[in-house]
Amino acid sequence: GPLSTPAQRPARRAMMGTMDGPAGWEVPTAAIEGFRFVGTPIGTEPLPGGHIHRNVLVTCTGGRYVLQRINDRVFSHVDAVLSNVERVVAHLKASGRIAPELVETTGGTLSFRTTDGSAWRAFHYLEGSVGHDTLTSPADAFEAARAFADYVAALADFPEPPLAVS
Repeated sequence: GPLSTPAQRPARRAMMGTMDGPAGWEVPTAAIEGFRFVGTPIGTEPLPGGHIHRNVLVTCTGGRYVLQRINDRVFSHVDAVLSNVERVVAHLKASGRIAPELVETTGGTLSFRTTDGSAWRAFHYLEGSVGHDTLTSPADAFEAARAFADYVAALADFPEPPLAVS
């Protein structure tokens, strides 16, 4: 749920809210404060799914955001992952398609590293969006296939150079 009560969370100033996801983890305050979110952060909660990266919904007084910790165990070239996403999002937006909107950091970049070296990025939360971990009907499978086909078609004219191997 939203921020844990003081009695529920460990006494660590550097953390904001205990994350009660499947593996149990916390979001460093620096990761939240490193982005230009609108308003004051008032809550965090794990987002389901995220088979590769850790996803957290950050609720602020001025909006909601998805804060994502990049999995450097899966991707050894984190900077390539970040660059690829920035290029794909820019291409989709430039061609008039709906694309996730990256949030700038307080330093004006699109990713942030905490002192432990972990890499973070943030997106504006797409209100009304629904994610599924499993398909519940043939209609779900059809919609997933259609979304993927639309994505592939949207990248058919992706400009050179090719995306980096990550």
